[in-house]
Amino acid sequence: MIQNKDLLAIIKKKGQFMSKRDLQIENIISSLHSLTSMDSILDFLKENHWIVEEYRKDHFSRLFHHSKEDESKKHIDLFIDCINAGGIGKLDDKSKSLEIFEEKYNSTYKNDPNFMINDLFENKYVQLKQKKSGLFIECLYYNNLINNSILDKNEKIVLPIDAVILRLLTYMLPKKHENTLKKNDDTIKKSLTKYAKGNLGNKYSDYVKFDDLWFWGHITTQKNELTPKFNYTQVNLDPLLRYKKELLEEKAKTFIELINKVKNESNQKIKIAKM
Repeated sequence: MIQNKDLLAIIKKKGQFMSKRDLQIENIISSLHSLTSMDSILDFLKENHWIVEEYRKDHFSRLFHHSKEDESKKHIDLFIDCINAGGIGKLDDKSKSLEIFEEKYNSTYKNDPNFMINDLFENKYVQLKQKKSGLFIECLYYNNLINNSILDKNEKIVLPIDAVILRLLTYMLPKKHENTLKKNDDTIKKSLTKYAKGNLGNKYSDYVKFDDLWFWGHITTQKNELTPKFNYTQVNLDPLLRYKKELLEEKAKTFIELINKVKNESNQKIKIAKM
């Protein structure tokens, strides 16, 4: 029996039953589709993907100091890097997940990467879940450790949407979406991945560019700062970025102009709707 209609409301739409949460996220996706200025954001991501790709590969070159050309060791190193991302989680659980992954990699995953992907996104690992699984797949992709055709065909893959991306969306979209965007659950990751596919392309190499919003948000936003600006301190303290400060400041300026255009278009639509 439904006890709390506000939390468990079931809404019939398009011949299907949707939870209130599903409907709220669908409204966010509809808002994104309705904003023509979002096209400029997506174009920016495509045009400047090389910067993000270079940044990620620089990170991996340092990570693989001991792995060198050993693909098995690289898989393990990347798994460790991803499972430790964000610094949260119990160390014992992480260690156990690593042991299971290493055993499965040597027995199965090495020859059947599609099986590995399915395991990851079916939450078989306590400390990985959807976000870190998505991050791990990205890491394999950027290091040419998995066949692109496998990534293109697997429907379970979701992008590692994180708080930085949701913070950007909160800034750009109408305030009514603010509370919905505070919760980074599997539903919103899957919906934004679907949006990315629909607007950047169904190939993994195309839609993965949507996750570059993390990079640009990383250098233009701060957790408790509402107005985006070039985060000089963040760039200056990153050994992989500090020597590109001039380039990044110029690109960040363009990015901020574009997200402000989206925000302005959002506000204009609200005004028109109220007339």
